[in-house]
Amino acid sequence: MSTISRFRSYPYQPDLAPLASRLLPFGDLAWLTSSGRRGGRFDILAAAPAQTVHYDAGCLQIGSEKVRTNDPLRALASRWPLPAADTAQTLPFRCGFIGYLGYPLHTTTERQHPPPPDPTGMPMLRGGYYAWALIADHEQRSLLLAGEHEPPADILRAIEAHDDLTGRYARTGPFRSTMQPDAYHRAFERVREHILDGDCYQVNLARHFSAPCSGSPLALLADFKRLQGASYGALLAYPEGSVLSVSPERFVIGHNGNISTWPIKGTAPRGTSAGEDRQIATALARSAKNRAENVMIVDLLRNDLGRVCETGSVHVDALCHTTRHANVHHLQSVVSGRMRQEVGPWLALRSLFPCGSVTGAPKIAAIDIINAQEPVGRSAYCGAIGYIDAASQRFDFNVAIRTAVLANRTLHVWGGGGLVADSNAADELAEIDAKVGRLLRGLDHLQ
Repeated sequence: MSTISRFRSYPYQPDLAPLASRLLPFGDLAWLTSSGRRGGRFDILAAAPAQTVHYDAGCLQIGSEKVRTNDPLRALASRWPLPAADTAQTLPFRCGFIGYLGYPLHTTTERQHPPPPDPTGMPMLRGGYYAWALIADHEQRSLLLAGEHEPPADILRAIEAHDDLTGRYARTGPFRSTMQPDAYHRAFERVREHILDGDCYQVNLARHFSAPCSGSPLALLADFKRLQGASYGALLAYPEGSVLSVSPERFVIGHNGNISTWPIKGTAPRGTSAGEDRQIATALARSAKNRAENVMIVDLLRNDLGRVCETGSVHVDALCHTTRHANVHHLQSVVSGRMRQEVGPWLALRSLFPCGSVTGAPKIAAIDIINAQEPVGRSAYCGAIGYIDAASQRFDFNVAIRTAVLANRTLHVWGGGGLVADSNAADELAEIDAKVGRLLRGLDHLQ
């Protein structure tokens, strides 16, 4: 992995969707988008990777090389060893890995029993090594092309064009759930029995919805962002299918040896007026139940960070701060540490994955209970989407919540919430509706 040779500047574009539409035909489009929203300053856009990365069924493929392994993140760490980090880099990304780690990858990091079948058919891990990227800085209002080398002439022409090829999409049937409310109530009771028996003390139980859908994933992402916003959003478009995310939650960020994770746990709907909204936010911040859920996950992530951080360096920077999003309020905390010198991005991800906020605690017991109670797998949902910069070794991944998969002309969407001993099934169903119901209802009107 060489360092960057050049930059090229273009007129600033606040929305990269038209540009992404012109790059989509070149394959393996990767767009990590904050759209200038709270929590994110940059958009990163790339296509046509120098090497594709794919893992499934014990086989890791990097370009044309195939490696049999049950530990793909460790294998990637050994094949992409740490260079001397470029600490002077000011851009978040110039070249390197962009992609997703699917939730089923937990079987390679925690040695879990296999999850239920994935309804999407997508691989456990998918991405690529991108030799160039376009970086939109919404604070400085700039757009730069950076990389190890410039892309081919046809890609440069597409970047410099002005066409908008976003297209349209159509949802051609209703959303249906593989876990109807009565089935959710039964699963809820079984999870609650595990909690009361002491097998675990928090479990994140999710529902899956799907509907027939076809057309442009870019047009679909635009509606996702309109309906929910995206602090840590993404579109990854592969031949196997597309992953769309409007996540409000950062999973982990690492740079210059520092690492932090930003768990969200605790949810309440937005109010219908400014006064009601403030009251709901205040009640959430004072809720003993929601704060307890958050603190449980903070303790879990302190332990996960302790696996890769210097002794005594892990600490809680923020605990149970209220954050506002398009359709909900959340409680968010921040836990950070100093990585040991021999630990790089892949091994750090291996230690923390999957994020405890989407499993429960203790993590291994919670994952086993989830796998037994959810009728279908989570695919990319509850995994992680992000990048690893080759030069600076900076890495930044979201928690793939508010995340959908469009594959085989079917749109798959999930929503879940953390269950504890005093949870109520009706309240948990209402929380799931607060998280994804607006999205499902919004798409109902976009046929």
